[in-house]
Amino acid sequence: MRDEFLLEKEQIMATLMEKIFRKSLLYRNSTHKNIPLHVEVLKEILCDNLDIDITLERVSKELNINPYTLLRNFKSSVGVTPHAYRMNHRIELAKKLLKNSTSISQVALECGFCDQSHLNRHFKAITAATPKEYQLNFIL
Repeated sequence: MRDEFLLEKEQIMATLMEKIFRKSLLYRNSTHKNIPLHVEVLKEILCDNLDIDITLERVSKELNINPYTLLRNFKSSVGVTPHAYRMNHRIELAKKLLKNSTSISQVALECGFCDQSHLNRHFKAITAATPKEYQLNFIL
């Protein structure tokens, strides 16, 4: 009786793992689908000139598309919002600049943050360390 119960539990677990595996394959294959041209253009705009402000309304007017449609298409194609995408690129640039021993206040300005505390808040949220901690502990 006990063996039958364990066997049943193992079968349920195996079925569950198979479903998770299949869903992950479907998700991975769906992320390689064709990305709309306006999303690719927005990605380029977001990555260039990280130190200037960009509004979704202005970009959507340039691309002649509804801002909500642009936002929805971007999130479904890329997996994050345009703001999160841009913030990740800003933090990656900040990491590179910190490796070059650039001052934190200068890094904040070059990455498009209002000030050093703005950089600190977003940097810590993404990396779990302040820029100074990153500079001291993670750069060899």
